[in-house]
Amino acid sequence: MAINRLPVPKTILLKGMPNISFIEKQLNYPIILKKLDWHAWKGIIKVKDSWELEDILEMLEESLVKLNKVLLLQEYIWEKAWQDLRIFLVGWRVIASMLRKWKDWDFKANFSWGWSVYKHEVNEKEEILAIEATNLIWLDICWVDLLFDKDNWYRICEVNASPGFKWLEEATGINIAGEILNYIENRYFIK
Repeated sequence: MAINRLPVPKTILLKGMPNISFIEKQLNYPIILKKLDWHAWKGIIKVKDSWELEDILEMLEESLVKLNKVLLLQEYIWEKAWQDLRIFLVGWRVIASMLRKWKDWDFKANFSWGWSVYKHEVNEKEEILAIEATNLIWLDICWVDLLFDKDNWYRICEVNASPGFKWLEEATGINIAGEILNYIENRYFIK
């Protein structure tokens, strides 16, 4: 996405044991470390300094080297870390959107941990950004998570190819499953 000039946090794909000084030249602390196969915010850590990064990477060395696992290191967008925007798309069209806000100061958004969801009407800028991200990776059913930076600009946190939508349906009243089925029927002419 960055190559295509879409706004994303600075990101390093980590395969094997890295040179910590290289990481520190690219990213400032705190740094977000993510497993590529994370689910429900399990496998995401906010690393506060080089000592912590070194400890975590030493602990994961066997997975990174011997098991050939890959991690992501990302810039922490801290200015409005207590909220994000989730936009759900079906057939490259925005179906619904919700604003997620945390009760407590935490960088992980998980409903069961105390965050709240609110229906959100996307503006033109949000819609264009979500559609561009979706088109770039050829997903016709997905969600796009946007983070807000200090200037109210957006950063694409992720595009999720296996999106859950229970909380989105509750927040918006939109039947997401029905929208997906309608899209599939229309696209593939199922009668």
